[in-house]
Amino acid sequence: MLLEEWLPHRKQFLDELLRLEGLKKGMTRSSCGECKVGAIYRCKDCFGGEVTCKECILQDHESHPLHSLEKWTGSFFEPTTLTSLGHVVQLGHKLSTSCSNPSKPIDQTVFDLNGVHRIVVRFCHCSSSSASHQIQLLQARWFPATVFRPSTSFSFNLLDFFHKLQDQNKCNSYDFYHTIMQRSNNAKLEPEIFRYNEICLVFRLWSHLKLLKRGGAGHCCGGVDSMSDGSLAVLCPACPQPGKNIVLDSKHPIHFNTTFLGIDGCFKTKLKDRGITDPDLGTGLAYMVNSADYAAHLKDPAGTVSEETGTSCGSDLRAVDQAYTRNPKGYSVTGVVAVSCRHSFVRPTGVADLQKGERYLNVDYAFASTVSHELEMGVPHLVVTYDIACQWGRHLRERLARYKATKDVNLDSLQSFRVAVPKFHLIGHGNSCHLDYNLAFMRGVGMTHGEGVETIWSHSTSLATWSRENGPQARQALLDTHWSGWNWKKLINLRRLLKKSLERAWKLCKVQNGIAAAVTAALDPALIHSWTEMMNAYYLDSSNPNPFKEVAPSVTLNDLKAELGRVDATVKKSGTPHAHETTPSQFIMRALEIEEQQSTHPGLRRRLRSKRLDPNDNTTICDQRRLLSQAIKSLTSPQRVYMPGASARLDEIDPTTITDAPKTVKLWLPSQLPAASRDTSCIGNLPRLELRFRLAQAYDALDLIRHLRGVYQVLLVKNQAHVSTSQGTMTRTKALFRNFALKIDQAAARYRDARTALLRLDPEGKFSPWKNDLKDLCREDIRGPSRETTDTSESRRELSWIWHTGSLQPDTGINDPQLQGVMRVEWCKAVARAERFQEEVELLVEEMRRTLCFFDWNAGNWEKLGEARVGEPTIDEEITVGMRAYAARQAALYRKLVHVFIADWYECLELKSLGSHWLAKYPRPEAARNRRRRLKSNVKMYHSSVFPSSAGTEDIPETEDALTDDPPSDSDPDPVDFEDDVDVALDDLDAPLWT
Repeated sequence: MLLEEWLPHRKQFLDELLRLEGLKKGMTRSSCGECKVGAIYRCKDCFGGEVTCKECILQDHESHPLHSLEKWTGSFFEPTTLTSLGHVVQLGHKLSTSCSNPSKPIDQTVFDLNGVHRIVVRFCHCSSSSASHQIQLLQARWFPATVFRPSTSFSFNLLDFFHKLQDQNKCNSYDFYHTIMQRSNNAKLEPEIFRYNEICLVFRLWSHLKLLKRGGAGHCCGGVDSMSDGSLAVLCPACPQPGKNIVLDSKHPIHFNTTFLGIDGCFKTKLKDRGITDPDLGTGLAYMVNSADYAAHLKDPAGTVSEETGTSCGSDLRAVDQAYTRNPKGYSVTGVVAVSCRHSFVRPTGVADLQKGERYLNVDYAFASTVSHELEMGVPHLVVTYDIACQWGRHLRERLARYKATKDVNLDSLQSFRVAVPKFHLIGHGNSCHLDYNLAFMRGVGMTHGEGVETIWSHSTSLATWSRENGPQARQALLDTHWSGWNWKKLINLRRLLKKSLERAWKLCKVQNGIAAAVTAALDPALIHSWTEMMNAYYLDSSNPNPFKEVAPSVTLNDLKAELGRVDATVKKSGTPHAHETTPSQFIMRALEIEEQQSTHPGLRRRLRSKRLDPNDNTTICDQRRLLSQAIKSLTSPQRVYMPGASARLDEIDPTTITDAPKTVKLWLPSQLPAASRDTSCIGNLPRLELRFRLAQAYDALDLIRHLRGVYQVLLVKNQAHVSTSQGTMTRTKALFRNFALKIDQAAARYRDARTALLRLDPEGKFSPWKNDLKDLCREDIRGPSRETTDTSESRRELSWIWHTGSLQPDTGINDPQLQGVMRVEWCKAVARAERFQEEVELLVEEMRRTLCFFDWNAGNWEKLGEARVGEPTIDEEITVGMRAYAARQAALYRKLVHVFIADWYECLELKSLGSHWLAKYPRPEAARNRRRRLKSNVKMYHSSVFPSSAGTEDIPETEDALTDDPPSDSDPDPVDFEDDVDVALDDLDAPLWT
């Protein structure tokens, strides 16, 4: 319903709300004679709102003692209670039976969703074997606030509602408690009761019991004490778990047997140091590490060894250093460090508190605690991403061996252990990290980005206030409860996530395969073979030469100046003097320097236009003008010697212009002369000399643009991560970004000037193949290296040409080693992208299979747990029945998840011919059957229209046969090919892309 549609009916809705406030005709119960006279009571919670008498209202609410009643006073309805009408709740018996030995009436305060109820109860004392008071309350679905003479209870409905509300919108107990209180006593007319402390305690106990129940702790013979660390965590069904969803096989690709983990810290969930010591209900059973073991680890003398700070890659990111500078004053915990999997599930025992910052002592323990589960299961391959993996992973094995608590965590037992930097954080790292810790250049990782752990904080940071004010153990219980809900939502969302990811990866895989094939076809097979061997050798041993390492520019102004200086020295030593004391190379260098000085700084130009000049600026401008004028005058003498044809043009320059406006003086370099008279106007090889300088100038300008853009994006990332509300800080930040933009524009202008000169000196590229390398620089080309806000996703974006342009020496051909190096890097990157997408498609299909297998295993495991405690002499028969029922319900839930997931995935996998070796074990969903029938019918109609004769339709199955799902027999025609609408099959992807 739209608001515009409802607005004309506003008065009707308001009138009906007012109608319900009064005593309506026909709303009294007519079947009871007493109700005709004394019908003055109604229930707000019962459907219909009939007005009845006292006897009827009590009879109707024998099984609803927590309903809210109203009484008609003659002019309006006022609140009343069942207790005021004499209602007493008998516990320990069914409604139809009476108690032979009830207790005396006891007042009981019960909290429910509709408010607070003061009721009267009688406990059952029929025999010595009768249940205790708290048990009788629990059997009535009321949770007692204490186990000794409970007088306050909370309904299961209330606790379960708040449990889900807390999980969804992080509502705190204070607001929820007062909301319930206002439902009963909003005007404060009744005496207030205070049960806030009790409700906080019961909420914590309820969350803990639900965690134990869902984790199967009640079905274990040894009870809660027998549960191992992390056993109550909701596991990721898509990650490899030997014995549950995967059988390890060395024949499988490496990415089938690899566990992907991500590490990150968050400084929002702090804890105030208030000296509170609350009881431990069992930390270490879910996501937080064991408190006692962790506290002992923090006191380990090995952890006091000074840690390395900073990074060794030249990065501006200082995660460890910044964490050390955080002020821990007044806080015993400054945050948490967490470990998650590729699908953003929080790992069992993978979260640890931070006392000051992301110290290795904390991070190592959280990592070792959760990876011990992988080592115990026998997972052979592990990939870990961390913001500062380049520093953290260097001496990880030595640190783990040094700590007492982590000595048993032996990473050498893994077949492979690799660390990488998440893709987004890689932007701020140095060049070495872009090569050595780049997921895009690692085989067997698919399109894993490593940033999944960051999504955890978007939800958990809303618990910051609650976390800060709790006790230590209550805070950990709160976080465990939150992450249980988070993991369960992630589990349910895998149905959509894996399907959507597969469809996207499938399309992009075809695109990247086509690009890699096109690049391969354009290159020499001998080069492809050598580069392939180089890639394979690097993947086997990273100490081998890195095929992705870009070739450093070899044509720079500094190098060229040094080379020409050596040439001039050689000429001078040989006794052959130059025509002028200034050598030709020195003349060209001075001319280019003057040309750069003639370009006014954009910022100074704007201040000149706005006339906002101070005396210092005025003095600077005069000094620059005087120095520039002197440089132009000193250039005239050697120019007349080396460029005699330009003397006439030099004579035309007004001397006063050189003095007053030197920036407007045209220098008349060889590139500025007409092409027809250029060679005759210059002596020697001066135009070729300027060509070499212009090439170096263009490459230098490109290098400067790339450098400035890299620094600019690092600053942008840091500015987005640390947003300040200070006006002064924001002003300085804007000025900084504006300064970088001006420098980039200056470098771009220098490049365009150099390219313009190259077009004049060598328009066809006869003397140097520069035109393929130095392209026209447009404003939209100055972007990167990372994704811009206007770009598509990282996997689909096209890198600007400025980032893959190599530096070519003049007079080089296709066999030049530097040119080959540039092409090698581009080919390797193209092949790596195609390989990663191919791996991603295979990995997603495998994760779908793992998910279904895990659900099947979990269903079978619950069926076994249902019989785990059968036969115990001390267990009640009704408890055994309840355990069987709960286990059967959980098993049915996972069976239904298998049915729902496969129904959503089947058609997607079938159309692409993916997962056929395991998809056949699941029945074809009805939606896929209907599609198959429609497809067969469409094929038949198509053949009927193309081949109207009977001969053309002999091989088409009859209508009845086409509607069956039976497999074709030997006499049946070929089945419908479902790959007609698929461009690339998975079998085609298995072959090397460069063959």
